Amino acid sequence: MTVVTEENQIPSALTCDQLAHVLKSAGDTLRLDILRVLRRSSFGVQELASIFDVPQPGMSHHLKVLSKASLITSRREGNSLFYRRPLIRSTNPMKDLLLSLFDTVDQIEVSPEIAARVAQVHRDRSEQSREFFNRNASSFAEQQGKIVSFDQYGSLVKDLIQQMQGQARGLALELGPGDGELLSYLAETFEEVIAIDNSQDMLHRTEQAMARKGIDKVSFLHEEIETIVEREIQVDLLALNMVLHHMSAPQQIFSLFKRALKPGGVLLIAELCHHNQEWVKESCGDLWLGFHPKDLDEWGEACGLELGQSLYIGMKNGFQVQLKAFFNIEHHRTGSYIS
Repeated sequence: MTVVTEENQIPSALTCDQLAHVLKSAGDTLRLDILRVLRRSSFGVQELASIFDVPQPGMSHHLKVLSKASLITSRREGNSLFYRRPLIRSTNPMKDLLLSLFDTVDQIEVSPEIAARVAQVHRDRSEQSREFFNRNASSFAEQQGKIVSFDQYGSLVKDLIQQMQGQARGLALELGPGDGELLSYLAETFEEVIAIDNSQDMLHRTEQAMARKGIDKVSFLHEEIETIVEREIQVDLLALNMVLHHMSAPQQIFSLFKRALKPGGVLLIAELCHHNQEWVKESCGDLWLGFHPKDLDEWGEACGLELGQSLYIGMKNGFQVQLKAFFNIEHHRTGSYIS
């Protein structure tokens, strides 16, 4: 049987066999509970077995069933697999069913017992992360890279951009582009690209990185995002890659993001989920210890942006990355595929 996956070619037409396979796979209380807790997190098989208090072989079976039906997908991190909800492509013949299923299961409250175990898993991750960095305390210069590198989630960021069908490819802006891993891709995808940073040294570093790659279509501005808004510059895509946790007032700045977007423009955020590693403030200059996904959703909604898809990628060192796309349009279905 051909199943619809993120990696495989999507069948052009839906068959009754495929539909029955998906419905049968979802028709189990535990599997629906698994889908529910994967709404805002990605977990390994041992973590899920702990959350639902079931033997690991049994949990592996349920995950295999859900994976074969393309209701979940997995990502390998070292020797571990982290499971998450899939990116629902616009070409997926079951997109309406999957979106409806996820929207419906998300209305079901997680039991207090399950919620407590989920919280315990996150506490365990924090302890794992703490131990990891205790072992690497002497190499502070490499600490930021040891949290997460763009290589670990960059393909999904690019995939999200590629799935924005019909979205203008005129002007893109990246705020705080760092070494330019994402910026170089934006230069390949958009007609014009702007890189802005409030640190002249960091901006110079970005400019050097682009020069080494032979990319000459990027404009470099030593400015704040407020200046861009005051100059009434509006873009088709505004990207923040691991930048929001360096901002002094992230909630308030969402309104500036919206003003910087053209109608139909997209705010794309790659950010750490909330964690408890205080050392990053001193070692990496972080002002905030990541963010709860719900907070970003609410901040976007409060300023009139509408949420598209959200993806979550677990790191073996205990950190978790969240990818979010917000749309500056009047009507966009929350949680839907990007179109």
